[in-house]
Amino acid sequence: MVEITARIIKDTPPDDCIVIMGGDPSNPTWDEYLSQFLEEWRPRIKAIRSCVEESPFMGITGGVFCNDHYFQLSDGSSISFTWRAWGDLMQAIIGKREGYMAYYM
Repeated sequence: MVEITARIIKDTPPDDCIVIMGGDPSNPTWDEYLSQFLEEWRPRIKAIRSCVEESPFMGITGGVFCNDHYFQLSDGSSISFTWRAWGDLMQAIIGKREGYMAYYM
């Protein structure tokens, strides 16, 4: 299987962009967060995590990131996050279980 990579694009997402919704009140760990996705989606989410960890956007809020950025993946898909979904992702990556609202706005 070819490894999927992601890159951050600052622009309006394309019409076929997949939008991830969020607002999980359970404050999942990374493994719990990842397990919520179908198996075929997990490589994409892992690629997004790697991209975020290597970017200046690690730990910022959805209000700063989500309105103007999305992810372009090497498999040809595009993924964006709502502010709450961004909060879910950030709190899972950072791992303090502080909740999605810490990275919402």
